[in-house]
Formats: sequence, structure tokens, C-alpha cells
Amino acid sequence: MKPALLILPALLALSALALAACPSAATPEQPEHAESVKPTYPGPPKPWHAMEMSEKGQYMKDVVLPTMKRIFQQHDPQNYADFGCDTCHGLDARERHFEMPNPGLYALYPPGSPQQQQMVAEKKATLAFMVNEVIPTMQQLLGEEPFDPMTKKGFGCAECHPHGVE
Repeated sequence: MKPALLILPALLALSALALAACPSAATPEQPEHAESVKPTYPGPPKPWHAMEMSEKGQYMKDVVLPTMKRIFQQHDPQNYADFGCDTCHGLDARERHFEMPNPGLYALYPPGSPQQQQMVAEKKATLAFMVNEVIPTMQQLLGEEPFDPMTKKGFGCAECHPHGVE
């Protein structure tokens, strides 16, 4: 079990609160009850865990990188102008054989910890983006189920982010 995965319920709750607090973006052509349609992705040609390193690398290059680059750049074009493999995997990705989580990414702390509370207070927009866009897209792209806190299985935050030491 990855302890950092415990943060997902708090992020989901934060995301729900953030979305509930947002003013409606409905227009006369788009009633409030209309749901936005998000793209769906078929996932890899075979289960991720069964793919060879070379197959994973090619799939990342051909499918994951362009998809995630578009999503990150739509979110923050200036900050992610140079989005590439190292954005998620780190500058030392080759030396680490692209292993995740990336120790260079922002560390995640257990729900309720002072560090987690500070992160929630300071990074609400980023957390909402990660929970609502990045995680679901990566789940689909990798053909993984969402993280389930009860079973501790599935794809969640700690697949990419390291667990912070308190």
C-alpha cells in the first residue's frame, strides 16, 4: 500500500466543495442541468502491467504525452509551455528507468496532517485540476481502475507523487 494514496479522499472532497462553490457557467444555449462531455480514451492495446518497457515507451510517446500535454497546456499554457516526458517523470527519468512515483514531484501527505492542510489551502486550483482532469485521464489512458481507498488498489495520486515524510 502506498500511504500517499490516502490523500485521494481528501482531494475528492476538496474537489466537490470547490465545484459546488463555483458560479454556474450555464448559458441560455446550455441549461444548468446539462453535463459537459469529456473525451474518453480506450487505453493501451493490452494491460499496462503486461507491456514490455519498449511498448510502454512507445505508447507514452504516441498517446499519453500528446494527450497530457494538451490537457496541461489548456490548464496553464505558460507554466506548461515546455511540457514533456520530464514534466511527470523528472529530469533523471532515464537514469531511474522512468520509475514512478517521481521523487521530484510535489510530495503528498496524509489527510488531516498539517502539511496536507497547507497544500489544500495553497493549491486548491491545482488539486481540482489534478482530481478532475489529470487522474481520470491517466486512469483511462493506462486502462487502470480508479483508486479505491477500501481495497487500496487502482490508480491514484501516489502513482506519480511521492509520499511526504512528516
